[in-house]
Amino acid sequence: MIAGGPDRSFGNAGAIWSAVPTPYTPQDENGPHRTLRLADGSYLTLWNVIWQETVRTIGMGSQTYTVDKPGLALLAWTATGKPRPVAAWGNRSAKAIPNAARDSTTFGLNWLGWKYRCALLQPDGSLIVGLEGDDAGVAPSNQRPPAVLRTSAYFVRLTGSAFDLDPTFGGGYVVRRLPGEDREDPAFPGTKNVDYQEPTSIQPLPGGTVVAAVRSRTMSEGAIFTGRGSPDLLADGSVGMMRLV
Repeated sequence: MIAGGPDRSFGNAGAIWSAVPTPYTPQDENGPHRTLRLADGSYLTLWNVIWQETVRTIGMGSQTYTVDKPGLALLAWTATGKPRPVAAWGNRSAKAIPNAARDSTTFGLNWLGWKYRCALLQPDGSLIVGLEGDDAGVAPSNQRPPAVLRTSAYFVRLTGSAFDLDPTFGGGYVVRRLPGEDREDPAFPGTKNVDYQEPTSIQPLPGGTVVAAVRSRTMSEGAIFTGRGSPDLLADGSVGMMRLV
């Protein structure tokens, strides 16, 4: 019989840790994370970090305010579990990637964020990453975000030794929403059921394409927040599917 236990030669006495550069600070509600073994034997962890974003609204009553927004965090490790400095990251072992759509206005950074949800390591060493991100179609991103903000499924491709966003993949990112939109909540007249969508899995298909499973959740923006399955999707726990080329 073999007794299980931590490998004391891996990292720091069987544990690994790496600091994300400021101003990005880890939070408790980081969501799922995943560590992948790369072709050279090293490791890459995909996780989330939260930072404060300063946003300036435009128009009458223009003001500046701060919001806490999530972003994708990458942590690099050696084959023995030590933090691995990456030259393209300024010799740091970690970097943060904010929602690429946050630069989509001419008014400066906006409040759009995203969280890591799933990833697929491809044979060429690139990564297809699924993220749950703030939906830019809800309200202009140069205005104060609504109190209840629906999310959509984002997908990016990370390439090279620095795992940078691939600009040829949808211009840097792809956003997809399944059928199922916000609608009035019958329990709270004048309020809506807000449809949240997130990718939960990415799997390869023949011919170089991949398929992603997307989960849909509906939350009431009324005084009492309740979760439901999307009214426009199957209510038996099924998930929607989409094909990425």
